[in-house]
Amino acid sequence: MHAGRYQESKEHLKQIASTESRALFSLILTALSDGAARAVVEAQSSFPDGNNRAQYLVGAAQVLIQLREYERALELTKAAARAVNIPGIQARLELLGKVKRSEQVLLPPTDPR
Repeated sequence: MHAGRYQESKEHLKQIASTESRALFSLILTALSDGAARAVVEAQSSFPDGNNRAQYLVGAAQVLIQLREYERALELTKAAARAVNIPGIQARLELLGKVKRSEQVLLPPTDPR
């Protein structure tokens, strides 16, 4: 996943024995390859129980944060917050809304600083 080879990762996903791990990594790979909205739809169909769905969405968001995919992590966290009331989720949403990749906020080469 770190190398951006999502199709290869999806093939390896079939070899994971644990259904819980497979479900989590499936959400992550869907968010990376098809977008956060598609991952939320997948979570809704895979986990009808709101508590389980929120747990997997937050777990997937944590991995996306580690991969520096902050916008996708924010969308998954918002979906988790809609599913159930999670203590401290609003603070996490506010923080994620402010986080940007360093490449996006670098000063232009023409800036004299």
